[in-house]
Amino acid sequence: MACLFGHKWNGCKCSRCGKERDEQHNWNGCKCTICGTTRTEGHRFAVNSKCEEKCEICGKTAGIKHNLDGSVCTKCGYDSAMPRAQDWFREYKGTAETVSIPHGFKIISAEAFRHNDKIKKVVLPSTITEIKRAAFAWCTELREITIPDSVKYIDSEVFYQCNKLGPVWLPAGINLKNDSFDENHELIGPGAPNKEAKRTPFIISMEERISSLELRDLSENAKNEALSILAAFYNQSRQDADFSNRSADNLLIRRVGEYLNNKGSMTAMRSVGEALARLNPQRARALEYAWNGIGSWQA
Repeated sequence: MACLFGHKWNGCKCSRCGKERDEQHNWNGCKCTICGTTRTEGHRFAVNSKCEEKCEICGKTAGIKHNLDGSVCTKCGYDSAMPRAQDWFREYKGTAETVSIPHGFKIISAEAFRHNDKIKKVVLPSTITEIKRAAFAWCTELREITIPDSVKYIDSEVFYQCNKLGPVWLPAGINLKNDSFDENHELIGPGAPNKEAKRTPFIISMEERISSLELRDLSENAKNEALSILAAFYNQSRQDADFSNRSADNLLIRRVGEYLNNKGSMTAMRSVGEALARLNPQRARALEYAWNGIGSWQA
């Protein structure tokens, strides 16, 4: 209804026709209680459960205010160290005890979580397909990880020295390296491998030679036999050689190192190791890896 003979103003609004004017507002903070117009002053900001600093009167958002303890907000759980989703999850240096990797990542990069001693639980999204080498190595507090059916490959030493890790369920069709997990880890589910090392005729013959060697006192002849055994393992013509952590080859090679260390300490180990390096320089690094942790080797 038009006000032909003049408006009847109630503050900023005509009570007859509803016309508004920019004067005589009845402000409640930032908002007029009559016409609903807002202004730039008078906001009453408060931080909500999502850590949004929001005006309780008009709903305007001023920003985000997290209460960070390390990298994690104690109020909403936001993790400032979590990278944005892309193909590769490259690095996490946060302090959260539970880490849920966002949906969209496809590959956990090598050493992405290495030496993080805060993480206790990791949840992987259904988009992850690969976990690269040593991704969680030395996560000494890690107790639980959820591996979805989408994961098809776990590389070497991914969970190296994760000594508190509980049973890990592995989906069907997953491919593992022999040292993807440590010996003490319990693997369950349809993708769990048979832990028994493959015993080929070569392995059986080496077991017999090493068992015989272990009964002997250390002498030049015994050291020569140890060298001969190692040379046989590292023969370039072997087609079935496997020098990963839990392979039959490495377990037996370690027995040779332990024999030398027990009978003659580091001196005997170094003597035989150096002799092997002269015979087969390309395999010297593999021997270093196999003997790591025996006595003071590489200490």
